[in-house]
Amino acid sequence: MMVVGHKGQSIRAEYCLVCGSSRAIPVFHPRQSPGPVVRCCECGQVYVSPVFQSEGLISEGPVIKQENPSLLHSTNLDDIEHFWEASFLPHKLRDQLALQTNAKDALARIARLHPPPGHLLDFGCGWGFFLAEARSQGWEPFGLEPLPGPAIHARVSAQAQVVTDTLHDDTFPAESFDVVTSFQVFEHLPDPAAVLGQIVRLVRPGGLVLIEVPNIATWSVHLLGRYHRHFVADHLNFFSAETLGRLMERQGLQVMSSYRPARAMTMHHLLVGWGRRLLPAQLSSALAKLPDQILQQIVRLNLGDIVAVIGRKPLR
Repeated sequence: MMVVGHKGQSIRAEYCLVCGSSRAIPVFHPRQSPGPVVRCCECGQVYVSPVFQSEGLISEGPVIKQENPSLLHSTNLDDIEHFWEASFLPHKLRDQLALQTNAKDALARIARLHPPPGHLLDFGCGWGFFLAEARSQGWEPFGLEPLPGPAIHARVSAQAQVVTDTLHDDTFPAESFDVVTSFQVFEHLPDPAAVLGQIVRLVRPGGLVLIEVPNIATWSVHLLGRYHRHFVADHLNFFSAETLGRLMERQGLQVMSSYRPARAMTMHHLLVGWGRRLLPAQLSSALAKLPDQILQQIVRLNLGDIVAVIGRKPLR
């Protein structure tokens, strides 16, 4: 539940959106967070309450300003240049092989419980790399993405039906999909319980929901506290395997598995992307000049700061 407000006013009802309890204790007040971070006394869910800064949040989409609304349905890659997200695409393409590796890992876990073919929806599909890999493995891919630039790329590169919007009750017919995935989205949602309820409605009986989020129950959060990278301007919810599983169960799903996925990335992403945040500027600039044969090498890391849960919708 959201309470409409302006900058400086609370815009989130002060109760846990996993279990409904109004009892919470303060945990952190990170500098970049949209508000203070609290922990539910009943279920342990960690979340921002109240939310004072909403500028970085997407609650209603699509995110379009002066652009022509016809671009929301574009299948022309040149149209990406109309949107501010265009500057991110070269970096994503450079990491494409690593992103495909991550997609293969998730799809392998899905296939153990529900092998293709079938209809698969990626909720918050981004640039479509996961959807492209899903198509190659026999799924019929669909996407939902509020940012128009990534939605265009996903529509073209994955040959997928991609809706440029946030999720509404009438976006898709009920029981349209065998699998719904969502990677690094639920931490951004003002009301994750309501959105998950909408997603469950879209899944056919026996179908799967896979949700991946940052993991709050990890050593690095204990070590870094309010300085951890999880606490940024557009993160509202901080799940563990237990609280994410509880959220799924409250929406009628049977939890099938939870895991902490490894993350494949290029050396460029590790040394340059992370280096710019963690290393002196002179050193990170020097690392960016390493030969491409080094920077394009793929490494796999598992810091335990990501968690994924797979739930199944019961058969009638």
